[in-house]
Amino acid sequence: MEACNNILYILMILGNNLYGMGRIIPEKPGIRNLQSIKKGSYILTIPKWWVEKHGLEKGSKLLLNEDGYSLRIYPLESIEQERRVELNFEEVKDIKLLRYMILTYYMQGVNRVAIKLGESVDYKAKQLMRDMRLDMPGSEIVRDDSEYLVYQIPSNVYPETLDEMMMQLHDLAVTAHRESIESIMNNDTSLARDVVNRESEMLRIYRKLIRNITLCSINPAIAEEKGIKTTRELLSYVLASRDLNRIVYHSIYISRHYLSLKDHDLSDRIKELISDASEKSIEMQNLAVHSFINKDLERVFKVTTIMPEIRSLEDELDRLVIKTVTDVDKAHRIMMIGREIRRIAGFSVAIADAAANRILFIE
Repeated sequence: MEACNNILYILMILGNNLYGMGRIIPEKPGIRNLQSIKKGSYILTIPKWWVEKHGLEKGSKLLLNEDGYSLRIYPLESIEQERRVELNFEEVKDIKLLRYMILTYYMQGVNRVAIKLGESVDYKAKQLMRDMRLDMPGSEIVRDDSEYLVYQIPSNVYPETLDEMMMQLHDLAVTAHRESIESIMNNDTSLARDVVNRESEMLRIYRKLIRNITLCSINPAIAEEKGIKTTRELLSYVLASRDLNRIVYHSIYISRHYLSLKDHDLSDRIKELISDASEKSIEMQNLAVHSFINKDLERVFKVTTIMPEIRSLEDELDRLVIKTVTDVDKAHRIMMIGREIRRIAGFSVAIADAAANRILFIE
């Protein structure tokens, strides 16, 4: 599974956008005095280096936006400007690396990705590039010839709020988890394969969510439309989305581990322990996600109280497997199923922590 929750995305959002950081400052931060002018207005001088960096001049339009205790200043032309990037296939060469770069730029909010093809691109590689459009919701191919393949992705084509996107991903993860366990209970390898095959769809929703978080950090108008008030709140979404993506990963890996078993026959007690741990883990995930979206501190606390029960069930499962399963590989795979369930619970606690930080905000 692609590491779509790469910490670089978070660093990008924090570094390039939140609180105006991520820039080269030719002078140390300093204090400037607020000055008053006639009719009760106030003025504050802007550093020359910042004006020059953004190509501004007298009369340039600046957008001001309150952000918690701070006031953010945006060059209006920069916000409205299309963000473009060009990649050279001859330089990248590896189609997997190229795919990774394209999807990363998509999540960074880029509007236009152009790929210069060159002579070494064969039909198969080009078809793979065309198919990447399906992995980037909202994208279209606007040029496709012997020289270039170009994707166009408008900034704000997604009607859903961030909460609605999170709920989509959450619902898919819970379904994948439940059906992974159902495949184990019923010895249904066909269902387990079906769960694994849903990975790409869940990743598409995750990418769309991360792209929208990035766009909210770039453009205050999009943030307002999505219901985001401050960059601190946006940071909570970054953390919760990352943790929810890890839950997707572990939900799918329950089925992967089960499919890797040569002997799929498990004892009733092993199945019972797996099922019990799974139900409690799903309960934690439901509580965590809803506590985040609904800003419900009571649910946050409830999540933390269930975690010891998960650990206890996992310990009991491990002891039982060691005692009763003689095949080492089979024993390892069964215990890994227990680990995946416990990890889902652990990331649910992390989402609950993000919810607490979102709720208990002191301005």
